[in-house]
Amino acid sequence: MLLSLQLTMAATPLAYGEEEASSGDSATVPAESANGIEPNAADGVEGSVGREDAPDAGALNDDNALEGEDAAEGDQTASDSPDASDSKPVPGADGPISPTDASDELDLSASDFLLQKEIDRAYAKLFGRTAYDYSNSTFADVLVYAEQYLGLPYVWGGKDLNRDGGFDCSGFVSWVYNYVCGMDINSDYTNAAMLYDEWCTPISESEARPGDIVFFKGTYQSINYISHVGIYCGNGVMIDAGDPIGYHKVANVENMNGSEAERVYGRLVTLSDTKLTFELAQVQVADQPYKGSACPPAPVVIVAGATLSEGHDYTVSYQNNEMPGTATVIITGVNSYAGQEIQATFDIFTPTLPSGYYALQPGCTSTRVLDVYAGSLDPGAPVHLYASNDSGAQHFYVEALDNG
Repeated sequence: MLLSLQLTMAATPLAYGEEEASSGDSATVPAESANGIEPNAADGVEGSVGREDAPDAGALNDDNALEGEDAAEGDQTASDSPDASDSKPVPGADGPISPTDASDELDLSASDFLLQKEIDRAYAKLFGRTAYDYSNSTFADVLVYAEQYLGLPYVWGGKDLNRDGGFDCSGFVSWVYNYVCGMDINSDYTNAAMLYDEWCTPISESEARPGDIVFFKGTYQSINYISHVGIYCGNGVMIDAGDPIGYHKVANVENMNGSEAERVYGRLVTLSDTKLTFELAQVQVADQPYKGSACPPAPVVIVAGATLSEGHDYTVSYQNNEMPGTATVIITGVNSYAGQEIQATFDIFTPTLPSGYYALQPGCTSTRVLDVYAGSLDPGAPVHLYASNDSGAQHFYVEALDNG
């Protein structure tokens, strides 16, 4: 069920650079949806609308959202933009197609990267923020706002949702950071390469944190030219203007030659909270057979669909792992996960089937029997199910494996 909250323009969050409307004007604040903010297709935004304003109501889901005066405003905005008269992409257009698409999209959401309390705070800030209040922006603020556009198709030269109906890669990043962090990026004149060269502080891949920007070379025009960009979410994952907008692994982006595209990273703005959390981690550790000494199984730690690396993301220690019983593996975060700890338990058991000769008996009333094919004595010979066995020899040598 969608709800629309009517506020005076003075109390409505405005995008960077937007003029405050008179107290008599009103706007519709879109209600929350599963992917973030779902625009209300029935209402438009009245008054003067800034180029990087929050999404116009109905722009995502209603093909006829711009009607009457709103359509006239959209036409005026388009006519003022570079090259709009001949329908060519703006000077800051990226490539005509995106190097990422639905074929390699990841089934992820903000809840894979953020705790529910972080998501709730971001929503509250998005709805309650007054104009020009961009203090203490967090990665949660960025991701919650960006995620509302999941599924939107790639638009060549798309910089303004209301005018263009979608984004190209740099247009998407600029739109999000202009709104969330108060940037003043003129995306009509800013492509991916210019966003890196003119707006970002270069950082290394090891320094990259959620909310930083990841750039790719060689996906369009020249092999050494930055031509694609996305918002880095950590663990090798980004949200970007693919076709459609979605989550993708940064290592899956290919250049024009079909090889993994070279990546560089930049910090567009310093966010106040970019720590990844172990609270969302899935830990897999197998039970172990007792062999007379300590059992140190290697855990698998997964966050947001990515498998973390021991040494780079965490270190491992153990408790009570020297005798049969319940043992504990302690995973201590380092680097992006520094200061965090998570534990998991596993069982150490005494193998119940030692190596030796065994007679296999049917476990049901069937008269069928198991036997090695053609009476073979070779190790690894296949075992078949027979209707009968004239020899009655159902003896096998069983060798216990390391896992018991």
